[in-house]
Amino acid sequence: MVFRFPSPVLVIILANCLMTVVGLILPQSARTETFSADFPPPDSALDLLLGQETPLMETTIPEPEQGQEDNQSAPPSEPTPGNLGNEDDLFERVFGRPRPTGVQRLVAPFFINDLQQGQIVVFVSLGGGSSLQITASTLLLKMEEYARPDIQTRLADLVDDSGNLTLAALQSVGLDATFNDQLLELRIIIPPNLRKTIVYGSGNLQLPPGAATALRPSNFSGFINLIGTQPYAWDGTGDLGRQALNLGVEGALNYQGWVLEGSASFAEQSNNPWTRSDIRLVKDDPDNAVRYVLGDLFSTARSYQSFVPMVGFAMFRNFSLQPYLTTRPTGQFEFLLESPARVEIFVNGLLRQTLQLPAGPQDIRNFGLNTGLNNVTVKIIDSAGRVEELSFSAPLATDLLAVGLNQFGLGVGVPAYTTNGVRSYDTSRPIIGGFYRQGITSTLTLGGYLQAAGSQQLIGTEGTLATSVGNFGWDAALENDGNGLDHAFRLRYQFLALGGNQAQLPNFGLEVEYLGPYFQRFGSFPIGFTAEPLDFFGTTTNNVSWSFGANYSQTLIDGLGINLGLGYQLGSFGQPNAYRAAIGFTTNLGRGLQANLTLNNRLDQSGRAETQVLFNFLQTSQFQSLTARSNLSSQREQASTLTWTSRSPAQYNSVNTSVNLSNNPNPGYFGTGLGLTYRGFLGDINLNHDYDQASHRTNLNFGTALVYADGRFGWSRPVRDSFVIFSRNPNFADQLVLINPGLYGPVAEANDVGPGVVPDLSSYTLTTMRVDAPNMPLGYDLGNAVFNLLPSYKSGTLITVGTESTVFLRGTLVDKAGNPIALQVGQVRSLSDPSWSPLELFTNRAGRFALTGLGPGKYELQLFGDPPRAIRFEIPADKTGIYDIGTVTIGG
Repeated sequence: MVFRFPSPVLVIILANCLMTVVGLILPQSARTETFSADFPPPDSALDLLLGQETPLMETTIPEPEQGQEDNQSAPPSEPTPGNLGNEDDLFERVFGRPRPTGVQRLVAPFFINDLQQGQIVVFVSLGGGSSLQITASTLLLKMEEYARPDIQTRLADLVDDSGNLTLAALQSVGLDATFNDQLLELRIIIPPNLRKTIVYGSGNLQLPPGAATALRPSNFSGFINLIGTQPYAWDGTGDLGRQALNLGVEGALNYQGWVLEGSASFAEQSNNPWTRSDIRLVKDDPDNAVRYVLGDLFSTARSYQSFVPMVGFAMFRNFSLQPYLTTRPTGQFEFLLESPARVEIFVNGLLRQTLQLPAGPQDIRNFGLNTGLNNVTVKIIDSAGRVEELSFSAPLATDLLAVGLNQFGLGVGVPAYTTNGVRSYDTSRPIIGGFYRQGITSTLTLGGYLQAAGSQQLIGTEGTLATSVGNFGWDAALENDGNGLDHAFRLRYQFLALGGNQAQLPNFGLEVEYLGPYFQRFGSFPIGFTAEPLDFFGTTTNNVSWSFGANYSQTLIDGLGINLGLGYQLGSFGQPNAYRAAIGFTTNLGRGLQANLTLNNRLDQSGRAETQVLFNFLQTSQFQSLTARSNLSSQREQASTLTWTSRSPAQYNSVNTSVNLSNNPNPGYFGTGLGLTYRGFLGDINLNHDYDQASHRTNLNFGTALVYADGRFGWSRPVRDSFVIFSRNPNFADQLVLINPGLYGPVAEANDVGPGVVPDLSSYTLTTMRVDAPNMPLGYDLGNAVFNLLPSYKSGTLITVGTESTVFLRGTLVDKAGNPIALQVGQVRSLSDPSWSPLELFTNRAGRFALTGLGPGKYELQLFGDPPRAIRFEIPADKTGIYDIGTVTIGG
C-alpha cells in the first residue's frame, strides 16, 4: 500500500478532529481518561495517517469480564498504564485495530542545508522498528551539488543492494541527518568542512549579454577596398606637374566562414605597374581560437625566429578569435567559511569585488591583477560583524599564460619573393617553423620553437617567471648553418612596484643578451641557396657579442616623473664598444598641458659621438591640440616643429585641419604644411600641401570600398575587418535611416545613395547597433530598432530595416446597447497573410483603441472573453497613414 502524506498542517488538523470526534462518541468518563496524562494521544503524524483507515465510530470500550461487573473502582476497560503495555495497545485503543507492521513507501519533502530540494521516496519500518531507508539515486544526485567528492564516493559505497541509504549510513560519514515523523520531512545538514568547494568566477571565457542571440554574418559576403595617392609637385619653375598615381586594392570573399583574401598594388609609369601581394584562404575555429591559413602565410615568428615570406599551410592559436578570453593568470585563492559572510577583495588597496558567500570551502577566481607585484587582501565579515583579514602576494608578468592555456603556431611552405613586381616561389627549399607555449603554473610559462630549411636550422626555448621580487624572462637558441653551430641567449628582469601609493613607487628592469659570432637569425640562408631575392650572409659575423641594458622610472612628486636608460655593447672580433645613456623628465601642468625634456648621449661603434637635447610640449583639449618639438644636437643644428590640429565634434561628414611649421637647418629651409581630412560615409579624403623655399608638394589621398552581403551592395569607407549593411525594406525605400545616431550625428545612414554601411566592426566582438527613421510617416513601422551583431573574420552582415506596415489604425468599440467596451483586451489578426503576427489590442475607458504596424488587407478584430466577440474589417489598398474605422458595434 502506498501512502502519500498530506502537508504537516493538514496532519495536525486531522489529528485535532479525530480527538474531538472520539470525545463525542465515548462516555464522559472515557473522554476524560482519553485526554488524561496517563493516556497520551498518538505521538506521530505517521500513526494518525495509518489510523485513518479505521472509522472512528468503531472505537468502543470492551465489555467487562465475568465476575467483575460490580468492580466499578477499576474497570478493566480503563486505559491506564497498567493495562496499556506499549504504543501498540494505545494505537489499537484509539483506532480500533492493531497497529500496522512492515515497510511502507512514503514520499516526503527533504532539505539540504535548510534548502528545500523537492521530494524523495523513503521506506519506513512500521510496528516499532526505527530504521529508515532513503532512495539513493535521488539523494546522491542532489548531494553532488553540496558535498565534497570524497563524501559522495563514501556514500555511494554505502548504498545497499536495493539502491537505498539509511540514516545511519549518512551519519557515519559525518552528516547530520534526521527524519522528523511529526512533519514527515528529511533534513540533512552538511558541516562546513565537508561541503563542496564553491567556485566563483570559474571559466574565464565570459561572453557578454546578448552574444548567444546576436546576429551572425551572412552566408556570402565580400568587399573591395580602393586606396590611392595622387601627388603633385612644383619645383619653382612655374610648372605644376602630376606625379605617378599609386593605388592599392585589397578585398575578401567570405562564404560560411571560409575567407579568400588578397591584395595588389598599382604604380603608374612603371614597367610592370601591377604587383600582386598576398593571396590566402583562411578558416577560423573560434571555439578553439585556432586559425588555419592556406596560401601566402602570416607571420607567426617569436623570439629569435624570423619571418620568411612563404606560401604554404599554417595553423596557429590566435586569441583575437576569443576576445573575451582572459589569457593571463588571474587572482585565485581558497579558504573555509565556518558561517555565511560577506567577502571583500582588495588588490593593491583598491576594492575589486564583493561577494556574499555561504558557509563552506570557497574558491574565488578571475579577479583582475596588475602587471607586477599585487598585494591582495581578503576581508571576511560574518553576520555578527566580526572581521577577519587574509593577505597574500600575487606577482604577474605580461607574457604569462593562464594555467593550462597554450599558444602555438605551425607553418610549412616554400620561400616567396618579388622581383620587378612579379611574385615567385622557390619550391626547391621547403621551410618548416613553429612554436609552443603553455602556462605551467600561475607564475610560470614555458615554451619552445624551431625553424628549418635545408642546411639552416634554429631551435630555441623561452620562459617567463613571476616572483615577489620581480619578473624574469629568458630566451636561448641554437642555430646551425654553413658556418657551423652557434648560439644566442637573452635574460630579462623587471620589477614593477605596486601598492597603495603605486604612482610614486619605482619600476626598473635589466636585460643581458649574448650573440655568438656566427649566430644568424633564420632567413639568412647559407651559401648554396639559389633563390635570387633572398639575402644570405655566407660567413658574415656579428659585430656585437654582449649587450647590457637597464631602465628605471619613478614619480618623484605629483605630476613630475623621471626615467633613466643605460645601454652598453661589447664588440666582437676586435670591434669597438658602444654605449648610450638617457635621462628624461615628464611633467603634467594641468589643463591638458604636458612637457617632456630628454638628454641623450651616445657613442656608436664607428666612433661617432652625439649629445642631444629633446624638448616636447603638448597641449590637448577636446577638439584641438598643439604640439611643439625641438631637437638640439652636437652633430646637427637645431630642428624645430610646431603643429596645430583641429578636430570636428562630428566623427563623420566633417573636416579636420592641421597646420605645420618646421625649421630644418640641414636642408636649409623653413617649411609650412597644411592638411585637410574629410571622413564621410562613402570614403575618406586627405589633402596635404607642403611648402618650403625650394618647392611645393601636394598629396591627394583617398579611400573607398564596395561591399556585398547576401544579394545587396553598398558603398562605404574602406573596410578594416568586418562590416554590416543596413538595407531598407521596399516600403522604406524613400525613408532616411540613421545608424547609431548620437549627439554629433550617426556613424552611417541609408539614403538616396544606397544602404547604410558600417565598415569598422571587429571580428568576434559583440557590437550593438541602433537605427532610427526620423522622418517616418505615421503608420509606418521601423520594426526592430536595436541589433546585436557577432561578426567573424572579414565578414559581412545584412540587416533589413522597416516592415510592410503603412497604416495607423484607430476606432471605438461599443456593444449592442451602444455602451463603450471599456478596458478590454483583444487582438487583430490578418486574414490576407497567415504568416502575419497578430497584434494585441487594448481599449480605454471610452472604448477607443489605436494600433500601428498594419497595412492594406483584410483583418479580424477579436475581443477575449466568454464568449469571445469578433468583427472583420478591411483596409483599402491605397491607404497609408491614419485609418479610422469609426465606431464599431461588436457583440456576442
